[in-house]
Amino acid sequence: MKLYYSPGACSMVVRMVLNHVGQTYTSVRVDLSAGEQQSSWFLAINPKGKVPTLVRDDGTILTELGTILEWIALQHPAEALIPNDDDQAIRVREIVEYCISTIHAFATTRIFMPAAFGAEADRSTIVAEGQLRLGRGLALLDKRFCDGDYFVGKLTIADFMIYWIALGAVIAELDLPPAIRRGFESTGRLPAVQQSLVEEGFA
Repeated sequence: MKLYYSPGACSMVVRMVLNHVGQTYTSVRVDLSAGEQQSSWFLAINPKGKVPTLVRDDGTILTELGTILEWIALQHPAEALIPNDDDQAIRVREIVEYCISTIHAFATTRIFMPAAFGAEADRSTIVAEGQLRLGRGLALLDKRFCDGDYFVGKLTIADFMIYWIALGAVIAELDLPPAIRRGFESTGRLPAVQQSLVEEGFA
C-alpha cells in the first residue's frame, strides 16, 4: 500500500489512521508548494491532482479523504473506527464530511493557502476570514462533542479528523473550545498520532 501525501496536509489524517490500525504502507511526498500535484507523473496516478491518494495492494487507487478513511476503517472492523451503532456511524460520517467540505475547504485552506482565494495584497483579509470560519466551525463541533475524550464517546475516524483541524487552529494560534481541546489532547496522546507527527516533521 502506498500513500501519496504532503506534510501537514489533510493526508496526515490518513497517515494517522493507517498507523493506528497497524497497516503496513510506504509513503511518497508530493510538494504542494511547488505545484507537484499538477506534475505529469502525479496526474498519471491521480488525475484530480490532489492528496491524499492511496494505492491499494491490488494496485487500485482511492482518492478523496473521507472515502479513504472509511475504507481503512472497514478493512479493520475490530478497531471499530466506524461505530457499529447505525446512528453513531451516521454522526461520525456527518462530522468527517463537515470537517472536510466546510472547515477544511473554506477555513483552514484560507489560513494556510491564502493565494488560492485571492491576490497577495488581500492576504491578511483572507487569513482573517479563514480564522473566523475556523473558530465558528470549532464552536459547532464543541457543542456536539460528548462528555468524554472522544467525539461520540469512543475513538473513531472523526476524532482523527477533528484532531487535524484542531492542530491547524493551534498552529494558527487560535484558542480551542473546551471539549475540542479535551479531544485534541486525548487523541494527541495516541502512539499513532505521535508517530505521524514525527513522520511529517511536526515533532
